[in-house]
Amino acid sequence: WLGIRPVDFGPGTMKATVPIRPELLTPFGNLHGGVLAALCDHVLGTVCYPVIPRGAWAATTEVKLNYIAPVQAGDLEATATIIAKG
Repeated sequence: WLGIRPVDFGPGTMKATVPIRPELLTPFGNLHGGVLAALCDHVLGTVCYPVIPRGAWAATTEVKLNYIAPVQAGDLEATATIIAKG
């Protein structure tokens, strides 16, 4: 439903976007922070699957986001790159 689109991916790296649509905005016209958090969580988890053993799974155990400025239009873009497994 969020419209997350993979743009580029390979073992240990992934880039995805979400187009900002009116239904993702708050009544104040800003993107809901949960959309940004969901995109980050999706990309951070999905990037793991090509490099972990078949049948294993990745789960977010902790995440922290700092929202610096409101987003109102355009596309969100997230890029994840594995720098270490463990």
